[in-house]
Amino acid sequence: MYQKEEYQRNNTRILIELVKGEKDFQELKDAVRLSSPSLSIHIKDLYERKLIDFRRDGRRKIYFLKENAYKEQGVKLYLLGVMSAFRVMRESKRFWSEVGKIAVQLFILDPDCATSFLSAIAKYKPVFIELKEENIVEEIYLKMMEDYSQLIEMRDSINELESRGTTPEKLKRKFENRLKDLKDIYISLGPPFSYRWLSMVEKLEY
Repeated sequence: MYQKEEYQRNNTRILIELVKGEKDFQELKDAVRLSSPSLSIHIKDLYERKLIDFRRDGRRKIYFLKENAYKEQGVKLYLLGVMSAFRVMRESKRFWSEVGKIAVQLFILDPDCATSFLSAIAKYKPVFIELKEENIVEEIYLKMMEDYSQLIEMRDSINELESRGTTPEKLKRKFENRLKDLKDIYISLGPPFSYRWLSMVEKLEY
């Protein structure tokens, strides 16, 4: 299954590169980063399926898309990302808010679709982020410990109030909402952060 999916993904990458413009064999190889034998196999497949064609320029073969290629799912998703970026550029009054919302929607649909969307946006309104020398994993773990300590404090406050005969329903709801929000955050980050967080809060009860 993996090999079949990877093969199809490479086919799609080749087609997308040809959406961007005609290319010879070496240009395609540089763009998709496949070995010469692998690229030859993919080109033969796409040619036989009438998705691409070529013309000769001296000794070079210049490859280009045929009309059928635009019906391929991967190509359609790529172009959907481009079209979505075009619409935001032309029509949106809340540009960055719309970019964030659409990027998430497209990523859920297909990561490559989101990539083509964000690539176009980045060229339209580039954002420069200063890369600092820092331990990213350590920083996330430190924030995680801060969040965990906050939950411990809230839990202890609930237990203390209950020991005095008070029913702190409002504080309980706040604790449960905060616990859920933090779980959603750390689960979204994926391993190793999700595993670490789940192990930390596994016995966190009041």
